[in-house]
Amino acid sequence: PVAKESRASLDGKEAAITRLADRVSLRDKPRFEHRVSLADGSEALQNHMTVKLPSFTLVLDIMHVLTYLWPAAQALNGRWRSPACLAYIRKQLLALLSGDTQAVIDDMKTKVEAAHLKDDWRKPVDEAIRYFTRNAPHMRYDLYLARGWPIASGVIEGACRHVVRDRLDCSGMIWSQPGAHAMLQLRAVRINSDWDDYQSFHSRCQHQRLYDSPPPHASPECQIFDLAA
Repeated sequence: PVAKESRASLDGKEAAITRLADRVSLRDKPRFEHRVSLADGSEALQNHMTVKLPSFTLVLDIMHVLTYLWPAAQALNGRWRSPACLAYIRKQLLALLSGDTQAVIDDMKTKVEAAHLKDDWRKPVDEAIRYFTRNAPHMRYDLYLARGWPIASGVIEGACRHVVRDRLDCSGMIWSQPGAHAMLQLRAVRINSDWDDYQSFHSRCQHQRLYDSPPPHASPECQIFDLAA
């Protein structure tokens, strides 16, 4: 990613995506040919993205697809990581990446009916079928790959660890929501290399609060040094 921004919020999905849409509007350029948003299969999240970023193509993260494909493969092929299970995963994943999502769904339906599985064993297969059926419009991976679009959220998962967990999830830490939210804002400012600009902004706000007037642009000493430079 070029000029990546990392942000974190405890205000909920809607507030976070509203802010994301505002940032997108500031950075958008007519020369951009495609606009892509990458998300997991949460229907609430997808609905927010569709409303706030209507011109974006929504891509379902392939890693979340695998969290449904693996349990289904195990239910249909027996022991976890058996040769049959691994071969089934490889075949179905290749079909998904080739854009044949419906073929994967049909294959699962056929196999689960033929296997006569008990309810507990059948459940992950039915869940995978429902998940793939609902998300099929966002699983055109052959098109996404041909255009060089991202299909996995590794950069997002990495940001969750680096921005949030590395700072807030250390041993013995207990946070209030306002305190954690404030720390996340500061951490995002630091990670995005906006610290100096933020300090200048903070100084101006503090001057306004303490003296009820905007700060001077520069002291006479600063102006002399600027001229000398």
